[in-house]
Amino acid sequence: MFAALLLAAALSATAHGSFDIEDEFQLLEVPNTRLVGAPQCRSASLFAIISSLEIAQQRATGIQIDFSEQEVLDCHESGCSDATMEDYVKWLAVHDRLAPSEAYTSYRAKAHLCRAAMAPDALTAIKVTGIRDIGLEEFEDSILR
Repeated sequence: MFAALLLAAALSATAHGSFDIEDEFQLLEVPNTRLVGAPQCRSASLFAIISSLEIAQQRATGIQIDFSEQEVLDCHESGCSDATMEDYVKWLAVHDRLAPSEAYTSYRAKAHLCRAAMAPDALTAIKVTGIRDIGLEEFEDSILR
C-alpha cells in the first residue's frame, strides 16, 4: 500500500515514461526515535499518507514541504495506536490542514498534546478528500487520471 500511495501521488501528473522518485524529490530520512522498552508507535500507514501528500504538494507548487506526522498523531483520537490508514485520511479530510514539521514538531514516536491551532497550515495547494483501493489491473489508469 505504501508504494501504491507514493506512486499514485507521484505519477498522477506523469502521463508517459518512467519515473524515478529520487530524480524528482529530495527524499527525507524517517527518524528512528523509538526508545528501548517504549511501546511501539504503529504509524507506518501515516508515513505513507504524509509522503504521498508531500509529493502531491510539491507537484502542485514546486516547493518541497516536510509535513508533520506528529501533528496527526497528537490530534487524532487514536494517537499512536489502532488507527488505520482510512482513519488518518478521514481526519485529514475533515480538518483540512497540516503543519510543516519545522513549525509543529518532528516525529517523536508517541502522541502528545495537540497544538494544531498554534501551527500554520501548509496543506494549501491540495485537498484530501478520501482514499480508495485500486487493483493492480487498474493501477496505471487510476494514477494517470
